[in-house]
Amino acid sequence: MKKILIVANVAKEHILKFHVPLIHMLKESGWTVHVACAGEEEIPYCDQQWHMVYERNPLRFATLRGIVQLRRILKREKYDLVHCHTPTGGVVARLAALGLKDRPIVVYTVHGFHFYKGAPLVNWLVFFPVEWLLSWCTDCIVTIDEEDYQNAQKLHMGMKQLRLIHGVGVRLERYSGPVREDAKDALRKALRLEGEPCGEDDPCSGPFWNHIMMEHALFIRGLLDPGEDALIETADGFAEDYKRLLAASAAANDA
Repeated sequence: MKKILIVANVAKEHILKFHVPLIHMLKESGWTVHVACAGEEEIPYCDQQWHMVYERNPLRFATLRGIVQLRRILKREKYDLVHCHTPTGGVVARLAALGLKDRPIVVYTVHGFHFYKGAPLVNWLVFFPVEWLLSWCTDCIVTIDEEDYQNAQKLHMGMKQLRLIHGVGVRLERYSGPVREDAKDALRKALRLEGEPCGEDDPCSGPFWNHIMMEHALFIRGLLDPGEDALIETADGFAEDYKRLLAASAAANDA
């Protein structure tokens, strides 16, 4: 069974927001999945969660402690693949794996280099040298926008492979046809583009936004082809989850 370690800076603001579907998919495909990040929040589906000591800023002393901590884990667990994200996760994982006898394949997904056209000079002076040096101990760098992909090429970064994934989101061609008028009306109502503006007593925050998200799910549900059973089921499930959240929120407010 293949074994992967996903490394990022924090659980709450990164792993839980972006990587849970990936972890689930890997588990369904037969991988053993470990996650290393800072924070105490529990991550679903993973087989092992390592609570790291580093901080979000990779230029802090805690980063050195994190490198030592992760290197011990890598030596003991002998992963087939390490997939690192964010500046801190990328620095810690690649330095921790450097020179290991049973070094795993190291993949670094860039969620936006800190050096780019128009970036402050300090970003180029600090972050570019770090990323350039670490690229030489990276098997594959994955970029999600064209500028990062071009910079990695033009600046002669040293990864073995460079890949470009065109971000994440929806396939626009699936929604290029006519949209039902009732679906458009539902979205306008959900976004409050019609009617009176919010007053002091109108719930324009908190549970209101959960309600908006629920209505977005129902709106998307209305756009789907009747034959798209799996997507319809997902949209229905999303809406039902928010209905339960609203009920729990209302109960808490009444208590």
